[in-house]
Amino acid sequence: MNRRVRLGTSCSNGRPNMKDDLPRGRPITVVVEQHTNPVFGSSSAVQPEGDLVRQAHADPIVVAAKHARLREHHVAPLVALADRIAAAEGLPQGAVPYPDPEFGGIHARALFLLDSPGPRAKLETGGSGLLSIDNDDPSAARAHTAYRTFRIDRGLCLHWNVCPFPTAKDQSSTSERTRAARYTRELLDLLPRLELVTLLGRAAEDGWRRADIRQNHLVVLDGPHPSNRGINAVAGNAERFQSTMRAVAVHLAQPPRLSGNRPAAHSQDAADGR
Repeated sequence: MNRRVRLGTSCSNGRPNMKDDLPRGRPITVVVEQHTNPVFGSSSAVQPEGDLVRQAHADPIVVAAKHARLREHHVAPLVALADRIAAAEGLPQGAVPYPDPEFGGIHARALFLLDSPGPRAKLETGGSGLLSIDNDDPSAARAHTAYRTFRIDRGLCLHWNVCPFPTAKDQSSTSERTRAARYTRELLDLLPRLELVTLLGRAAEDGWRRADIRQNHLVVLDGPHPSNRGINAVAGNAERFQSTMRAVAVHLAQPPRLSGNRPAAHSQDAADGR
């Protein structure tokens, strides 16, 4: 079992308590306030929709420069994984989007898991071919704003999908998430410094459960998907997304807990030689 942290919005001192001595599964209370945050020095208020600006990946020169870096040590194993997934799914190389090389890659302490590649991430729909908060769409722009607001270091993070291959519809199906579960386990085996997993959206939560990850040291957060649909689905989701991102920032502000190798993500896979 992982340590699952659920976030609420009751009044507190404005920061989530991430102390190690909290019982597993105990809810952690977080408030979304409308004033300057004393830790991060910027407003923690929700950004209005109109503040989402043109993203870096709207520029093809920026995208091309990042693709030229995909052989760098910290991302090359993840690029190889994406290509293996594409081959296993009968897809051409590049059909499974690659991680943005500006992020932490295999050295990440925090993993953000979403559902499946969106149009602005997929090459086949004119996207960047990268999993990034720099993609030119509302989901990425909202995440980019949260990174900036809470001063999250992208060099400590990685973005991925529980269904890493393009899906038949906009959202993944149950069967697709079941088929993709082994890819999530393969991903975690490449991340020796991982401490925190943030599941954004119900599909990500379901995909994570199907992957049956057995790493007791992981802290697992959940929050709404940052798309317009996800934020608008339930009243309060905008505030809940901000609370989740703040909790990530607070965790990453602490000293690293891991520095080396750890057991495989799924002991049964290791036993079976998978």
